[in-house]
Amino acid sequence: MRIPTATYRLQFTGSFGFRRAAGIMSYLSELGISDVYASPVFKAAEGSTHGYDMVDPNLLDPKLGGREDFEAMMTEKNEHAMGWLQDVVPNHMAFNSGNLMLMDVLEKGPRSRFFSFFDIVWDHPDPQLAGKVMVPVLARPYRRALAAGKLKLVLDRGGFAISYYDKRLPLRLSCYPALLGRRLDDPAARAGLSRGDMAQLEKLGVLDVLARLPYSDKRDRLIEQARDLLWNLYRSGRAVKTYIDGVLDFYNAAKPPGGSAALDELLEAQYFRLALWKKASEQVNYRRFFYLNEYIGLCASKREVFDFIHQMTFRSAARGDFTGLRVDHIDGLYDPGLYLDRLRRKLGDVYIVVEKILQPQERLQQRWPVQGTTGYEFAFFAGQLFCRGANENAFDRVYQHFTGMRCDPDRMLHEKRKYIVTTYMAGEVGYLAHLFCQLNGRFACDDVADALTEIIAAFGVYRTYVSNIRPGGSCRRYIARAVATASAANSVLKETIEAVGRHLLCDRKLLQGQNGASRLLRFVMKFQQLTGPAAAKGFEDTFLYCYNRLLSLNEVGGDPRSFGVPVEEFHRFNQRRFQLRPHCLNTTATHDTKRGEDVRARLNVLSEMPARWRAALGRWKRINRPKKTVLDGSEAPHPNDEYYIYQTILGSLPFDRREYDSFKKRIKEHFIKALREAKERTSWIQPNENYEKACSRFVDELLIFDDDDEFWADFIAFQKQIAAYGVYNSLSQLLIKMTAPGVPDFYQGSELWDLSLVDPDNRREVDYELRARYLAEMKCGNSSGAAFCAGLLEHSRDGRIKMFLIHKVLAARAGRKSLFDNGRYIPLTAAGTRKEHIICYGRQSGTDAAIIVAARFAAAMLEPARPPVGGAVWQDTNIALGRRLRRRWLNAVTGEETPGSDKLPVGRILSTLPVALLVSTD
Repeated sequence: MRIPTATYRLQFTGSFGFRRAAGIMSYLSELGISDVYASPVFKAAEGSTHGYDMVDPNLLDPKLGGREDFEAMMTEKNEHAMGWLQDVVPNHMAFNSGNLMLMDVLEKGPRSRFFSFFDIVWDHPDPQLAGKVMVPVLARPYRRALAAGKLKLVLDRGGFAISYYDKRLPLRLSCYPALLGRRLDDPAARAGLSRGDMAQLEKLGVLDVLARLPYSDKRDRLIEQARDLLWNLYRSGRAVKTYIDGVLDFYNAAKPPGGSAALDELLEAQYFRLALWKKASEQVNYRRFFYLNEYIGLCASKREVFDFIHQMTFRSAARGDFTGLRVDHIDGLYDPGLYLDRLRRKLGDVYIVVEKILQPQERLQQRWPVQGTTGYEFAFFAGQLFCRGANENAFDRVYQHFTGMRCDPDRMLHEKRKYIVTTYMAGEVGYLAHLFCQLNGRFACDDVADALTEIIAAFGVYRTYVSNIRPGGSCRRYIARAVATASAANSVLKETIEAVGRHLLCDRKLLQGQNGASRLLRFVMKFQQLTGPAAAKGFEDTFLYCYNRLLSLNEVGGDPRSFGVPVEEFHRFNQRRFQLRPHCLNTTATHDTKRGEDVRARLNVLSEMPARWRAALGRWKRINRPKKTVLDGSEAPHPNDEYYIYQTILGSLPFDRREYDSFKKRIKEHFIKALREAKERTSWIQPNENYEKACSRFVDELLIFDDDDEFWADFIAFQKQIAAYGVYNSLSQLLIKMTAPGVPDFYQGSELWDLSLVDPDNRREVDYELRARYLAEMKCGNSSGAAFCAGLLEHSRDGRIKMFLIHKVLAARAGRKSLFDNGRYIPLTAAGTRKEHIICYGRQSGTDAAIIVAARFAAAMLEPARPPVGGAVWQDTNIALGRRLRRRWLNAVTGEETPGSDKLPVGRILSTLPVALLVSTD
């Protein structure tokens, strides 16, 4: 198996396609990247900016370039001996007219080749949805949209369809004969039609016959020929066009005898039911991606679906274009284990990682045949190392004093999850309740739905993985804990909750034959597909924008309720990782993270100085009170939102003043998004324009960038201190990512300072010309040694120190691949005056070894202008090695040598930089 040395995430867009990617392969290789980690390259919806709204998994996205461009990019990649980790999306596709597989289902119903591909409840208990799929796209209720003439019958190259603005839904094939024959009995309507025309139109009645035949390639070719015939008749014959236009006019007329009544009758006969977009939250009968109507779930666990949607992926892997896969949203699948087993059998020794959010004490499913995850659990520990846990109580008081909030974060998270389920996922929960009531008719469906809501809100992990009627131990524990929590929280529903819990635990007393076991398992597995979206939306996209104590902790895969982890816990995490999944990705920034890695590194500095932070907040609150707006008796922004924006500006303010104007625009856009995600004073569904405008004005008045302004002068002085300390945190976090067990992963552009915010901000164009120039300058002339490194640190604002560290450490990794791929992890202990300010560990493989040393908590011991380097800073602090690591050492970054000893003085190791990678030389 090819294990990457380092991966680099590329976000493909219409402006950054295959040609431009090919142009940076040389630069990435020179930097030390071994494998490109690519966002989806498959055909996506028109206007897609990310590729996850796929419409065809077996075609390249034309926005990114053609096959020739793709192959040229692969050739360039191969010339630099690089691998390619491809992001694949087996869980869902876009729900729009570009998804021809789905449109085929709407046109042909059960006779479509793709009828079983999509996760649609065709036997929904609501008779209005039985045999149909809800299409929630209307901006107004169906009857009003129909009466207003917003729904139109049209004919185009694809046949008859219903259009609604830019949406197009194909008509059921069996409706064609009735449509085309409706006016043939009217002499006036058929005037001008020749006998040949009429014969041709009558010939199209074959579509009704074809629509009733089972799928075959031949049948679909005949259907396509019949549609082509209709379109050619319409375009080439004036009489036929006039006749068909009359048919269209009849259905699209404003009043009877045509108009809405006839169109309504026609729509009733379709395989889809149009609905107000908000209705999906109450009654949707297809599985969405989270609660987004624009995505429809795939049944990737079915063999025929699995084989079809991966055709291009498997061909590309067989050719060597794809040397690894990243599986998106593994928790969305009905049976993730079955899917991954099939993937492994098909691909053999291909490197595979899954996108999976693990809680701090949760383990990845042991039997999954993958190398690990995309690394969110690593990001959690790496970030928490730089949060000073000893100051948690003081920081709580700062947050409470400024905002006036005395919230219990556990309670808040439970409420947010419950809110998401009841507001956006009631339809899915209602169907689950229906499945349960088929198993157990003793309880009312409404009570069961409420019980399910309580259990989902209480779930401590994203999901469980029950796939048979004998759940594993960890799954049983998570389910039992959620049921117990829900039962304690709602005594009125206690009996119902416990009954649902027994079913979720597959109590054998409930099983009634093979059929009963099968239905019970389906209930449990459908339940599991729902807990993940509820957790993600309740936690990541709501709670993380509401509980703002320290925003560096508010991260995907993180937990803001945790305020720092001891070094010993980080060592235990790495030891487990080395034993179980040594080749996971180590990430600190992804396309989904809420803040760039260096934003979080900066904000962690606040955890070291709660008193100074409280004083600064007090000054800013006083100065900026006149800038706030009073709405309905309350201040805008709310104190919690004001607290959020101060942290956001502190963490993401660019080093370069030339970027300030664009920064202001970015911050205002981000702030509105954050407010809507919080769903407290405004939201995506019901925007509060007055509140949003008031918050936008507040940011405008904060960011005037005038050194004579009272607020800005005070703020920028404080911010510069935080930024200086943040540099040291960033370098330490970076070194740890590159040397701990796992494969270091870099998000595009983060080889310089990554001060971006959540998407779409983190998908901005990257200046690769600047980066390539910096790297070229570093690789020529006198670009090494302690003096050079000291100069880079002194001028750290340009980010070259970060790039230099990456380049040097990745070169060491590549030269000692066995050590970093397979070398065991050895926790080390610091002693002396500054021992709390050091993170240190070793890696060892045979006779090869490395020592990693990184500084932390610099703000607690130094002025910001003074870097944490040299003997005067570190005093008597040393690292005990013991006999097994008594070697001579070379600092792979600075080139400095250190003689072998039982103890290494930190002041000598960190004489130039606040980080060191020592590699053995004997």
